[in-house]
Amino acid sequence: MAVRHLNTCSSSPCSKHSCAIRFFCDADVNPVDVVAAESAASTVDEATRRFNFWTHQIHIFFVWKFLPSARLLLETRRRLKSEL
Repeated sequence: MAVRHLNTCSSSPCSKHSCAIRFFCDADVNPVDVVAAESAASTVDEATRRFNFWTHQIHIFFVWKFLPSARLLLETRRRLKSEL
């Protein structure tokens, strides 16, 4: 599969498509395959976005909530042990 032109009209522009968008002009390109590839890419992008959101939430929990509380608990235990 070869791309004849991409976002340009300089070399034999395609008469069927607007040159303002990215397109393929070869006969062996199936538009359904192009749409399926874009859909798969958007699915991967959505999965990546959800994973990044999840890891960010885990980071917030540990750094801002759990670790300061754990540090305070350990410090309190240490002080109580030294006083007894």
